[in-house]
Amino acid sequence: MEEATYGHLQQRLIQLYLDQHYTQALEFIEQEEKRFPENTLEIAYWRLCLLTLTERQTEALHLFRETVDQGGWFGPMMLEQDPDLVTLRPLPAFQDLLEVCRQRFHKIKETIQPELFVEEPVTHSTTYPLLIALHGNEGNARSTMDIWRQSTAQGWLIGAPTSSQIVGPHSCVWDDRQAGVHEIRMHLSKLTNEYPLDLERVVIGGYSMGAGLAIWTVLNQFVKTCGFIAFAPYLTPEELEALPALLKNPDLAQVHGTILVGEKDSTCLNVSRRVVELMHAHHLPCTLQIHPELDHRYPSNFPEFLSRGLTIFH
Repeated sequence: MEEATYGHLQQRLIQLYLDQHYTQALEFIEQEEKRFPENTLEIAYWRLCLLTLTERQTEALHLFRETVDQGGWFGPMMLEQDPDLVTLRPLPAFQDLLEVCRQRFHKIKETIQPELFVEEPVTHSTTYPLLIALHGNEGNARSTMDIWRQSTAQGWLIGAPTSSQIVGPHSCVWDDRQAGVHEIRMHLSKLTNEYPLDLERVVIGGYSMGAGLAIWTVLNQFVKTCGFIAFAPYLTPEELEALPALLKNPDLAQVHGTILVGEKDSTCLNVSRRVVELMHAHHLPCTLQIHPELDHRYPSNFPEFLSRGLTIFH
């Protein structure tokens, strides 16, 4: 494999999965899994689904029990709802292991704290612009940093938070916007105290639900920023309806936005077009790039989009 990060491994797996090349995907992940020991549980869940999809239910259950016996667990909601596991769910052995996962999930949920991964710019300076990069739902900061870290070469300090809204091992969501905003504020305060930041150049970026939170936070001015970089953003219908009133705020006069979305990502494409339309109607700059043939996943040229997007904020 040419790419060295787990984020790129995920992208390759997603492509094989979407193409329904399940056997090839299983062979690929079993070949590469030893290179990513910190992602053992995520890889085990991929294998669980792929073994089931290739009609190897006995092996899938053995993997599930082995994972649990070693102290691991999978997200109960995913186990209960994932269509890939439909043939396993009626089995008593699966239900017993699911109950263990429920117990472990509730125990961890009571104590989990927000995480923040930080990478400093390649070159030193008296002050640094800040990019806060938010993962998508069922994501985490580690895989997000893999994909967004190249912006350090342009002089940006990156802070990648992991939400405290856990749904599985290394799998968190931003469904509670209020909690998400609170955590962004907390992380920004920590970064301000620990690094020499240029507070006139704070940008919030993200993917999917994280991109929606980035837009929501910036346009509400919950924290002072100069704009957002959003890939495949999702906002609820209620949030979209609230935007016209928010955009009347004169404090947004210097805010810029840039959005990338896939041509085949219909829901997020509609959201993106609406955000751009509303911002333009209020004379606020926001660019939209529609990636041909792309669905709801990172494109191979995402680093180019990110690099161009950041030049807006110089």
